[in-house]
Amino acid sequence: MPAEPPRRHLTPPGAVEYGSVAEFLASEIGSGHHEIHRGLPLDLLVADRGASTTVVAFHASAPEHVTQLPMLSGQGLTEAAGVNLLAIADPSLVMHPELKLGWYLGNRPQGPFRALATPLIEHVLAQLGSTRTVFFGASGGGFAAGALSQDFPNSLALLCNPRLDLTQPPRAAIREYLVHCHSALSATPQRRIREEFVPDALDDDWDGAPANTIAIIQNRRDRVYHDRQFLPFARRHAEHPAVFHLLRDDGEGHRHVPRAELERVLTAVAQAPTLQGALRGLGFRTGSPAVSPQG
Repeated sequence: MPAEPPRRHLTPPGAVEYGSVAEFLASEIGSGHHEIHRGLPLDLLVADRGASTTVVAFHASAPEHVTQLPMLSGQGLTEAAGVNLLAIADPSLVMHPELKLGWYLGNRPQGPFRALATPLIEHVLAQLGSTRTVFFGASGGGFAAGALSQDFPNSLALLCNPRLDLTQPPRAAIREYLVHCHSALSATPQRRIREEFVPDALDDDWDGAPANTIAIIQNRRDRVYHDRQFLPFARRHAEHPAVFHLLRDDGEGHRHVPRAELERVLTAVAQAPTLQGALRGLGFRTGSPAVSPQG
C-alpha cells in the first residue's frame, strides 16, 4: 500500500491566524505558531526566550516519512543554545504531494518568497528586540538562509552542507518546481518564470561579495556537495573576508552536522562580542580551502 502523501496538518490549537500580511505587520508578535493567509498559508513559529540573538531557521527537503505540513525546524537546537527562534515553513510544499523542496523561491499564488518574507522577518525581529540575527539552514534550506540573509547586512548566515548553485550537481528538481508551483508545463513559460523566481546560484545578485557574513560548515566526505557546490563557491569568494568555512569529517555522504557541533557554534556566536571573532575562535577560516584527499 503506498504511503500517504504529505498533507498540511490542521492549524495547531492556540495558533494565531492573520487574514493578510498587513494584518500580521500591524500586530504584536509573541511566542507561538503564527499562520498568515496570502494565497497559501505561510506558517511561522516564534520562540521568545528573552535572548539578544535570534535564529531564523529554514528547513531542508522533506523526508519521505513526513506526512504532515508545515515543517518547522530549529526548536530543540535553539532551546539548547538559549537563543530566540523564528522558524519559517516553505509554503510551496502544500502545492503537490511529490514536492519535497521549493528552496523558498516562491510560487504562483504568493509571488517571490524573498519579497514576501523579508518584511515579516523584520517585524518579528523588531518585536523580539534582539540585536544579533543568525539565518540558519542545511542543504536546500541553506540556499534559502543565505538568500534571505542578504536583506539583513549585519546578520550571519550559518549554512550546513548547503546547496549553493542550482545548476550544478546534485540535480535540483527545478522543472518539477516550475510545474507544481507555477503550473508551467512547457518550455516558454518555464523560461519566463525561471528568470523571475530562480537564481542560478546563491551569489547571482551579489555585488562581488555578500552583504553580510557567511559561514559554511562543510563535510569533506559529502563528495558531491563538497566538490560541486562548496569548492567553486569558496574559491570564488576566497578574497572576501566575510566568507568563512569550517571543514569537517562527518562520514561518507550528505549527512547532518552533529547536534553537539551546532550547539557549540550557536552558543559561541550568541555570546561573543563580534560575529567574525566568534567564527575565528570556533576554527572557521577564510580564503581558498585546501583540497582534501577525499575531495
